[in-house]
Amino acid sequence: MFTSLRRRLVLSYAAIFTISLLLLGPVLYLSFAQQLDDGFDTTLRLAAQRQALRAFVPSDVTLGINPYFTAPPPLANTDTFYLLLDQNGRVQDNPSGLQHAGLPDQAGVRAAVRQGHGVFSTLATRDAGDVRLFTTVVKRGGRVKAVLQAGQPLAPLVAARHRLLYLLLALGAGAVAIAAAGGVVLTRQPCGPSTRRSPRSAPSSPTPRTSCARP
Repeated sequence: MFTSLRRRLVLSYAAIFTISLLLLGPVLYLSFAQQLDDGFDTTLRLAAQRQALRAFVPSDVTLGINPYFTAPPPLANTDTFYLLLDQNGRVQDNPSGLQHAGLPDQAGVRAAVRQGHGVFSTLATRDAGDVRLFTTVVKRGGRVKAVLQAGQPLAPLVAARHRLLYLLLALGAGAVAIAAAGGVVLTRQPCGPSTRRSPRSAPSSPTPRTSCARP
């Protein structure tokens, strides 16, 4: 009987903890996934804005009074690709030689020119999968002179989400195991009836008592 009671207590501890994790886990995952998305977009936006500032600076121009401090290549090949476009979305510079179907994103170009600031968009390509784009305008004298579109495949972000999900699942399973082990520890002192004699009772009439003793 007491073994069955112990088993039910352990299962109740594990069940309560599992239900708590099932309620809290999705909230944690969505919160951390949103932080990953925001960090991905922020990195892409900063890279695009930096390249937009350098778009019309020749790579051999000396900056400042130091002759050894020259401007870097305006559209260097990095993990993020760039397309320099005119106001109508025609490609002016494509250093990476990208030929993905759907690039450049004309809808993003029109939105950036119309709003006068950068806009995010997501484009699905057949050969490179989903691509996250940030399209920003290059202005001179308050007028739009060019458009720079920066993009990066979403595959690294999807992989990061999967790693986050696997980590949370592993932590949840470990927490349930620890909760079950804690339940076992808490129920190691079984309570059972005892037939110890009461000092106030007659020797021939033992009084049943309940005692908890270590096995």
